[in-house]
Amino acid sequence: MTIDTSGQWWVGSEPNDIAVYLAAYSEDGYKTEEFRLARCNCGSVEFLLEADDDEGAARRTCVECAAEHFICDSGEYWKDAKPEKWFCIEWQQ
Repeated sequence: MTIDTSGQWWVGSEPNDIAVYLAAYSEDGYKTEEFRLARCNCGSVEFLLEADDDEGAARRTCVECAAEHFICDSGEYWKDAKPEKWFCIEWQQ
């Protein structure tokens, strides 16, 4: 695992780098207690992400089969959410 923290954004080299990022992100708030790599029923581990940081709601959509999955308890807050599409900064450059 290698995370480049030298720029404006943290850039990981593999999906499990997310666990390290989440631990650092949650250091001063709700602590991250566990990380598991998301896997769709079709077997894919690649997703599109929509999230509303204010409502604390997020939903992932599988890039292979388009199945939608709420993350944690996000389904409870989704109707009040104004989600935005999130993307990897590195892929947009």
